[in-house]
Amino acid sequence: MESGTLSKQEAYERIAQIMGCKWSVRILDALANGSARPSELLRECGGLAERVLHRCLNRLQRDGLISKRCYAEIPPHTEYELTPMGKEVLRLLESAWSLADRWEGSQRAIGK
Repeated sequence: MESGTLSKQEAYERIAQIMGCKWSVRILDALANGSARPSELLRECGGLAERVLHRCLNRLQRDGLISKRCYAEIPPHTEYELTPMGKEVLRLLESAWSLADRWEGSQRAIGK
């Protein structure tokens, strides 16, 4: 396998990591309606620390799920948006949310 490319197993594990990170999931959800600045994402994802936001944004960008656009205006600003792959992952998350809706209110399994 070529260096820098993911095997199917590695890609699966990466998706599982993203789905297991509540902040990454919330950021992807916040970007579902279009691009947003970091300050907007902080507001949308209440309780998220700025340092954690930037770490998640960098990871999502590295994974190819979001893109970053820098504007050389006064004052300069940055916006993030979903990439086509990010939109695919968002569809997967929407399926998980749909399943959660069906499970909501169901009985918890009694311990073994």
